[in-house]
Amino acid sequence: MSQLQFSNEEEFLEFIRKIENAMTSYAHFGAGSYPQNYAELFYVLLCSHEIIVYENLYVYDFHIKENDEIMQKYKTLLPKTRWRTDTQIEKVRLNAIKVFDEFDGADCFENCVMYPQIKAMVFCGDMKLYNFFGIFRDDEMHSYTTFHLFPYPYIQDDKTNTSAYYSFVLSPTAVDKIKKFLDGEWARMAQIIWDKK
Repeated sequence: MSQLQFSNEEEFLEFIRKIENAMTSYAHFGAGSYPQNYAELFYVLLCSHEIIVYENLYVYDFHIKENDEIMQKYKTLLPKTRWRTDTQIEKVRLNAIKVFDEFDGADCFENCVMYPQIKAMVFCGDMKLYNFFGIFRDDEMHSYTTFHLFPYPYIQDDKTNTSAYYSFVLSPTAVDKIKKFLDGEWARMAQIIWDKK
């Protein structure tokens, strides 16, 4: 596990590009544009170290579907999701479950695998900022302050099966700020709709 850090503007922009590419790695078309107010809050929380990001290496198992224990854990989660089976992302999810296999009590919420034991969420796939923030708006998620993102597992040219996932560790203050921001966004939208009546 290594913390992603920056000490100047150039390093910060490189840091942001890396995170945005990880968030949209399955789409293969880059991060696109986020609503400015969402992006501003996200960048401020990163700059103030209210959100810290770690890059974690793991060994991607190409034959994960032959692991009966992991497959059984996966099948207990499937009925709670809309996940499609027999896809590339399914193998990534299985690998993610394998990485967190030591933790019991896995559940699902908003397509995240939840680990109450360590108050962590695990997500595989593309994640827009409004989706990322939206998870933390739910009061039940207020105590979950770690979010693990498994991007598309680009395997290196040397054909090794080492890939990486990213851990976003949020301070309680960051979670509060995100929730207040989203509450304000909902109130603003409601006002706009009401004014048009």
